Amino acid sequence: MVDRLLVDAAVDLAVAVLYAYVGLRLARRPVPEEAAPAQRMFSLWWFALAATGLVAGALSLAAWQGARDPGLFTYLGLLSTATFCLAMLGLVDYLVFLFTGKEPRAALAVLYCGYFALVAWTALTHHAGALDASGWRPVLRTGEPTAFVPLVLGLVLLFLPQVGGALAYLTLYRKVEAAEQRYRIVLVSGSILLWSAGVVVISQPELFPSDALQLAGRAIVLASAVSILAAYQPPGWARKRWEPA
Repeated sequence: MVDRLLVDAAVDLAVAVLYAYVGLRLARRPVPEEAAPAQRMFSLWWFALAATGLVAGALSLAAWQGARDPGLFTYLGLLSTATFCLAMLGLVDYLVFLFTGKEPRAALAVLYCGYFALVAWTALTHHAGALDASGWRPVLRTGEPTAFVPLVLGLVLLFLPQVGGALAYLTLYRKVEAAEQRYRIVLVSGSILLWSAGVVVISQPELFPSDALQLAGRAIVLASAVSILAAYQPPGWARKRWEPA
């Protein structure tokens, strides 16, 4: 029987490596001086997403090795939230610049720091509960309902921007004529949407409890990472057909 936690950790770590590589390639791409800060924020999105994957992989590896201390998993969970907030800061700042030319970095930093502070306060002031490591990813069972405000804010600040941003980015397809730009727009938008769909399945085992669905969710996330890599390092057949820059 395949060890679920080990599979989860392997996928998380593989995706983290691919995203970190994409972030590195983006950071090294030449762009006009006025666009350089936004480009760095877009690189930050991929670097911080890679860090989130590393932490998620560490969670599963720790549980696979037999760790069961609720405190350890609480702090690792908060670290994962922190890195993902940093990722969303980078993505939202980049998208706002892309469509408006503005960079609301300071306001976004305050917003995401405030959200993280609320999540941390909720996690540290509530009973940690027991660790359930029977599924594909370790979960702390507190026996208490999820706090409403952090749940809604998480939806608004962490999930909707990436989906809305990917769809908005896709609208640029008809506004550009160069084949290489269209190629990259489709792959980047599609990769983020794929990743979002896979994360929903992975993060909601109560709604998607079967092993087949959980495995499919991880396959989707891995496919999204390969797709985003192809967007910035196209395979030979794609270079030949679309001649991406």
